Amino acid sequence: MLEKLLDYLEKYKAKNLAFFDVRNAKCEQDYIVLADFATTIENKLFADEVIKKRSLTDYPEGYNRGEWIIFDLDRILLHTFIPAKREKYNLDKLYQNQKVQIAKPKKSKK
Repeated sequence: MLEKLLDYLEKYKAKNLAFFDVRNAKCEQDYIVLADFATTIENKLFADEVIKKRSLTDYPEGYNRGEWIIFDLDRILLHTFIPAKREKYNLDKLYQNQKVQIAKPKKSKK
């Protein structure tokens, strides 16, 4: 699931992706993912696509302002920010000990 999310975030030009494994941190989710979008408009456009793709009936927390939007994707909690908000709240530091690298599978050449 993380690989699919990574592909989706890259497709919509998310920057500064960070993945955190919080399974041992007594969280409801297994992973927390952070990503930046350059503007609130880009962040909300991405949110609109997630809402549509997952057939959500409610807007995610933070959608109205578009500065920090939180998606509960079952076992993954996705935070999308504009850079200033991500820097201000610094969730990267909070979860720094749980950071993991997500390797994309290499596509075979035929």
